[in-house]
Amino acid sequence: MSKTYATCKNETKKNPKFEIGYNFAGLFPQSPTFRKIYKVSPTNAVETTFFLPKNFNLWVNFLYLSKDGRSIPVEDKTHIEIMPLSLGFKYNIALNFFDFSLGLGPCYTWLRIKDKSEFVNQIVKKQNFGAMFKSSIKYRVKKLYFSVFLDYFFQHFHFPTTNERIKRHSTDVGGLLLGFGIGTNF
Repeated sequence: MSKTYATCKNETKKNPKFEIGYNFAGLFPQSPTFRKIYKVSPTNAVETTFFLPKNFNLWVNFLYLSKDGRSIPVEDKTHIEIMPLSLGFKYNIALNFFDFSLGLGPCYTWLRIKDKSEFVNQIVKKQNFGAMFKSSIKYRVKKLYFSVFLDYFFQHFHFPTTNERIKRHSTDVGGLLLGFGIGTNF
């Protein structure tokens, strides 16, 4: 069965193969400590969705977060970069000009933290597996779409203590992603 997409002039575009889009979101961190240090953090992402039969889609997403903060309790400057690459399946429901979708998939995240403190390792690099839950509403106009989304990013990292006076803890650097996007299909 072929998939059709409505446009504003009630024309249809049959069988687009994939779409690519840019997403901007705020990350509302799950961890209270992470939230105190980095607050709500802006993210940028590129997402490609491949259309599959029976309302299923395969998506690939690369997200980038770069944010300055202040350590607790001494207020030393710190900088974090989080780069998850995620892949998963979404189920899509198309209604007139709108698409609703829910999805889930694993992610692999690169993390880099740079601290300006004499008490901890100044640069920490980590990598780990996590998961991404996705939900979105898209409004389609011809080949373009505009979306709002609410995603949840699960990502846990362990930080061993290297100095007896400073305690580092395991933490979830993920959280709620609330944002909007724009893209086109091909």
